[in-house]
Amino acid sequence: MSDQKWSVTDDSVFLFPQEDDLTADDIKEMVKQNQTYTENRYKVARQFYKGHHPILDKQKKSDIDKPDNCLVVNYPKYIVDTFNGFFDGIPPKITLDDEDLNTSLQDFVNYNSLLDLIFEASKQVSIYGRSYFYIYQNEDKKTCVTVVDPIHSFIIYDDTVAKKAKGFVMYSYDSDNNLSGQVCLTDGLYDIELGNKTANVYKNIPAIEFFENEERQGTFENIETLVNGVNNALSQKANDVEYFADAYMKILGSEVDEDTLKQIKDNHIINLASQDGQDVVVEFMEKPNADGEQENLINRLNNLIFQISMVANISDDTFGNAASGVSLQYKLLSMRNLASNKERKLLNHFVSYLRLYSVLAMLFRQIKLRNGRM
Repeated sequence: MSDQKWSVTDDSVFLFPQEDDLTADDIKEMVKQNQTYTENRYKVARQFYKGHHPILDKQKKSDIDKPDNCLVVNYPKYIVDTFNGFFDGIPPKITLDDEDLNTSLQDFVNYNSLLDLIFEASKQVSIYGRSYFYIYQNEDKKTCVTVVDPIHSFIIYDDTVAKKAKGFVMYSYDSDNNLSGQVCLTDGLYDIELGNKTANVYKNIPAIEFFENEERQGTFENIETLVNGVNNALSQKANDVEYFADAYMKILGSEVDEDTLKQIKDNHIINLASQDGQDVVVEFMEKPNADGEQENLINRLNNLIFQISMVANISDDTFGNAASGVSLQYKLLSMRNLASNKERKLLNHFVSYLRLYSVLAMLFRQIKLRNGRM
């Protein structure tokens, strides 16, 4: 029987028994598992967002005389940027009623560019399905916040119903494939071997996971195959255009010598006589045309992409022709519902974390002590 204590859910969430202590071997095994997610999901999603789609990596045709276009329509970037502009284009306001407390809070928000970090975390959530805020003390002993993607990091939760964070792992591999990193536990910060302990001033896991949905799926994860279909269809369409541009001319009923061919090319005039009394036929060879089928396929895929992603196609002509505000609201209904769900999962989780855990709690204590001495 295996003595492995940790497990991972279908939603790629790491779980560990609440009553047991993490070991270095546990950490390393979970790192290996996270690397499979990195290679199979996170890096693929990042490449999709950046415009490097699978069609660019396909094997080229061996016949160099035939067109072999590889066109990319970057729907993932459009969907992520449009949705996050709708969701967080106007930054949230983080304020306190008490004027003195609010001044200190705004100093904290401005020092960390917190509103920009919230937008970056929101974008990463849409790309990868999850993202993390990591809180730390800098050289000046100031509380800082940064955004960490899931490519080389993950949170370990306990296996209770509450699923409280038990540890946060950040790691990397060097050129020789040697593993290094940091494990953040409530009682301290350790290296990947759970040695070289340093103090954890927050006495809590200094990280929080943001996710768009419980399944940890990115905004465009369900439409990747449709995007590949559009890329393939448009590439084939471009190939067909080049085929037609290279169309052959046929001349039947008359033999054409080199001088005549040169005159045709130079003067763009064809004047041939029949040599045996038959009609002379001069025309371009027609090639099969599937333009109508291709257009129907592309339009169908385009509609499905926006329908399944639930993000409105703002650039669509019909979107701007909404007859009334009610009609426009219906067109935005799916995206508004998606944004409302994300707000519950992301912003409310963030505010609750600030209230209940390290950052604002520490800030409040400092302010109270400062006020008490005044």
